[in-house]
Amino acid sequence: MSSADYQQQRVYDYEAEAVEPIAHFLLSRDDIRALVDRMCRLTGTPVPDVRFLGSTTIPCKAVIGPGVYRLDIADWGRTPPIVLHETAHLAQFADPEGRRELMAGVHHGPVFVRLAIDIYSTFLTVETEVLERLASLHKVSFAARRAKTTNFTQVQF
Repeated sequence: MSSADYQQQRVYDYEAEAVEPIAHFLLSRDDIRALVDRMCRLTGTPVPDVRFLGSTTIPCKAVIGPGVYRLDIADWGRTPPIVLHETAHLAQFADPEGRRELMAGVHHGPVFVRLAIDIYSTFLTVETEVLERLASLHKVSFAARRAKTTNFTQVQF
């Protein structure tokens, strides 16, 4: 755990108590790919490669670097909240404010948590206010909501 990533453990504790119980079931590999694809399309994030790791001990993670853009999903992490958490890191990387957090070594900062809360609310059908209140109870900082804008590439006439 990086010292710059000051709230990483608080985010993990918040998710373990408040988010993971909502959808604690294993997804198939095809279901994971479909969930990642839907989330990336909704957030305007490029769809990554997904690598499945047959392990119960290796961490799940988003891997972003020169020539690498993928999600590593271990067997233990094939649940909707874990897949959405890792995919939220891709949305963080695509977001200018989120990228600044990442460049500072803050992988679980306020911008990431805002993205994760919005993603959990959308995909796990939980009220945003409930997720924000529970995050606050865990002393997890999150960025303010941003104004919603229309993606004109999705407008149909």
